[in-house]
Amino acid sequence: MTMRMSSRQISDQAAGVGSDHSPPPQPAAQVALHTIKAELVLAMLLISRHRTPRLVSFLALILIALFVWQDFTRADTLNGFEVGMLLVTTLAVVGCSRLASLGGALESNRVVAAPWWVVPAGRLLGAMILLAPMTLIIGAALVLGRGNNPSLASFFGLTMLLAASLGALTLSITPVFGASSAASVGFALAFFGAVAPSSISLMLDKFPPIRNAVVLLWNLLPLPWRAMSWLAGDERFFGVLAFSWIVLGVAASSWTLSLRYRV
Repeated sequence: MTMRMSSRQISDQAAGVGSDHSPPPQPAAQVALHTIKAELVLAMLLISRHRTPRLVSFLALILIALFVWQDFTRADTLNGFEVGMLLVTTLAVVGCSRLASLGGALESNRVVAAPWWVVPAGRLLGAMILLAPMTLIIGAALVLGRGNNPSLASFFGLTMLLAASLGALTLSITPVFGASSAASVGFALAFFGAVAPSSISLMLDKFPPIRNAVVLLWNLLPLPWRAMSWLAGDERFFGVLAFSWIVLGVAASSWTLSLRYRV
């Protein structure tokens, strides 16, 4: 007697379900690697397809062209590098604010079956890869005609480390406050973070409690004033501080991304 199989049984048999030919489960490390690659590509698409990062990139290129045309870097080297860092970190925080914005970027986190750190780490890595060519262009424009003081490699590494730490902080608060608010906070840290704590202390001298809190925050966060101090040879621990904030930002991003789906 001939037995008829249902469409469900046929599909299960084709997929190997319930048979001895089921594909073996992939190792966790291999799953994490594939997921990171997918999140990396997704991050590039989320940033490059949005008009705000494209507009900021276009304005940054115009400003760098003006630097080269007016020979700005030969007039004041450190001031030129400070502006270059501001441009890169602005691009970083604006781009990273799109990685967990309300909509598809945030909803896609729900269907990823991978360790907790994979989604934020993969998206942050994608944003930094997308930012690297712009950083090289800005660094080359600033170093042009000044030899190796500082070198392009030192500017590139330092600026990318600063951008990654501020980008991780921006990514961590985006699911809670929204993309626009997170980008505003990141830009404020990038812009006002160039002011040294000693200047902050003088400005808030009449308000001791606020002054102490802001100065403490300024010393704990990975801000541009520390990066510039490292570039001038006065700072030794910026790399450790920035890397610590990258790890903390990835961990915080994983937690804030999961808040939306908690019951």
